[in-house]
Amino acid sequence: MGGSKFKCCITEKIDDPKKKAIVDKINGIGFALFITMIGGLLLVPKGILPGGTWLIGVGLIMIGSNIARLRNDIRLYHCTLVLGIILLIAGIMSFSYIKIPIFPILLIVIGVSLIRGLIAKKKQ
Repeated sequence: MGGSKFKCCITEKIDDPKKKAIVDKINGIGFALFITMIGGLLLVPKGILPGGTWLIGVGLIMIGSNIARLRNDIRLYHCTLVLGIILLIAGIMSFSYIKIPIFPILLIVIGVSLIRGLIAKKKQ
């Protein structure tokens, strides 16, 4: 995972104006999807959708944004990729009513990603 395509949750500087425009578009679309998903879920009466629906939606948005970055030869954010995978798995597991401590796991993943990014940044 230490390849040049991976980047931690720390702001990256993109010098290429075309790639910057693509990243801005990917981020904008991801945010718009997130807001739209929340609005749509709020319209559905309670009890109709399984509890993990929100987790699956957020996970898919995070994974999808990383796929879009990869397809455009832009560094992946491994932090959001891993979080997206965890959220997707947690959402799927909630369909089967398996309980996992998602919040502590997310805090650990975020913390380890930040530490990894800071160490990698220090080496450069």
